[in-house]
Amino acid sequence: DDQDKNQDDPLAASRFMQITRAHAALTDETAKRNYEKYGNPDGPQTTKVGIGLPRFLLEKDNQLIILCCFFFMLIFVVPMTFICYYQRTKNYAPNGVMIETLQFLGFYINESTRVKNCPELIAASAESRAMPARP
Repeated sequence: DDQDKNQDDPLAASRFMQITRAHAALTDETAKRNYEKYGNPDGPQTTKVGIGLPRFLLEKDNQLIILCCFFFMLIFVVPMTFICYYQRTKNYAPNGVMIETLQFLGFYINESTRVKNCPELIAASAESRAMPARP
């Protein structure tokens, strides 16, 4: 694979270098020992950490589509996720009880409330009213 023949291919130079290293590992004794010991014919190398991206993400034809998708996610999907989460949790106190129920029980429960009235108070709570009735 000659890199001069494939100048439009960004991976041509990399493949050419790999082929050159493979040839060196097969023909040169020092390169062969380095490959057996370090996994590279050039000897010990620094470690590179990268993200393996699919090839279609790197192609120039797809840049506009990918950019549009990214901004759609950033401007619409992420805020909508937080808005929906907030809408579902704004009616609940940190302990998981509905705020309406806490206000109701705080108003009706006092020192003179009898224990026998507690089932009626629980039945009147917002959670109980939101439950579907059995047929």
